[in-house]
Amino acid sequence: MTPRARTALAAVSAANLLQNLLFPILALRTLGASNAADALFMVFILPGVVMVLLGNSVLNWSTPRLVRRADNTSRRVLCWSLLWTLQAGVLLLCFALWLGARLVLPYVQPAGGYALAIGVLPLGLLAMLAAVVTAIGQSLFTAESDVLGGELRTFIANLIAMAAWFVFDPATLVACAALFALRAVLVAALLLPRLGVPRKAQLHDADLRDVLRESRVLLLAATYYKSEPFVDRLLFASVPGGAVSAFHLAQQVLSVVTLMMNRVITAPLVAPFAERMHAGDASGARILLRAALWRMAVVGIGVWILFVVAGEPLVRLLFSGTAYSVEHIALTAQMLALLGGFMLAVLFGQVLAQVFYCSGETRQMVVLSIGGYTVGLLLKVLALWQFGVMGLVAASSLSWLLNVSAFRLVVPGILRRVAARGARAAGAAVDPAAARSPGV
Repeated sequence: MTPRARTALAAVSAANLLQNLLFPILALRTLGASNAADALFMVFILPGVVMVLLGNSVLNWSTPRLVRRADNTSRRVLCWSLLWTLQAGVLLLCFALWLGARLVLPYVQPAGGYALAIGVLPLGLLAMLAAVVTAIGQSLFTAESDVLGGELRTFIANLIAMAAWFVFDPATLVACAALFALRAVLVAALLLPRLGVPRKAQLHDADLRDVLRESRVLLLAATYYKSEPFVDRLLFASVPGGAVSAFHLAQQVLSVVTLMMNRVITAPLVAPFAERMHAGDASGARILLRAALWRMAVVGIGVWILFVVAGEPLVRLLFSGTAYSVEHIALTAQMLALLGGFMLAVLFGQVLAQVFYCSGETRQMVVLSIGGYTVGLLLKVLALWQFGVMGLVAASSLSWLLNVSAFRLVVPGILRRVAARGARAAGAAVDPAAARSPGV
């Protein structure tokens, strides 16, 4: 990729991230921090969860196989096979969610807006199905070294959806939900033509079976610990209307920061880091890792200080004169400050995760993630019970910090094993001083 193309990709990616933040802001300016907004964010967190689940399991295994396929036809056969298979699974999940909502939500206190969620749940499920198409499309664009093309199509879809928002000026929950669903469908519709003419699922395809077999355990585990955004909103069932909206907005703001840093710092790290890990050069990998962690720390602490000092004026600037109340502006600013630990943990975790991926020890990462999520869930329940909303927010930050600390503790051992494998491959003894190195 040329320098000009890299600059264009960075600009378009940043614009897409900002558009992801703009849609919740537009909804909150219209609906305010209300039960209706709570219901909207409760339902439309589901497509995001689907994207994360697929990105962290199936697509991690399928993209390399798409790259290895020499001709475009065989790539598209695999993509359509994956698409039909995953859509079948998501359809079953949609039915289970719809049935569960009909059975459970009528008995939930309406304080969190969950009774309203039933009315817009079908639109959220439609967005989930569109998310599968988007994930497969992005995987194909990546495999064909046309990431910029995929990002441009996403950008165009976001622009159309944003124009529709200003044209129709939605004033109700259903209207806002329809435009959220329209955006998801537009993104999928612009990426889908890359897959070509629809083809039947080739269930006997060796690559398809390998992808499903290799990603099965990771997908099942990720379904548990990657469901945290959805579970967090369930925990607000007993909280007065609007708290979910403030929490969602604060998380979205910080997520934009972490995703941008992932593309600026972590993405360029992957190739050189993987080369050193593959060569058994643990010392070189350690140097790269330490430098990336320091950069993340400087950026993360700087952004956190900004939100602590100027969080409320910034939020007030976005929502002055809208339905978003002064009380919820202050609440959002407090949440931004308390979620600083969450942001730092995500920034560090993005870097440390490369150690697990490049060493092939992803099972250990999954075990740590499951354990961290379970402990964090218990902390959140206790904190919500004892301290209310702000206790839940603080517990969210603490649980993420504990999880990334567990990652950090096992990284030195992984690097020592990498160094030992490299030494054996080279027919040389491991340097005792390097083996005793304390790590990053």
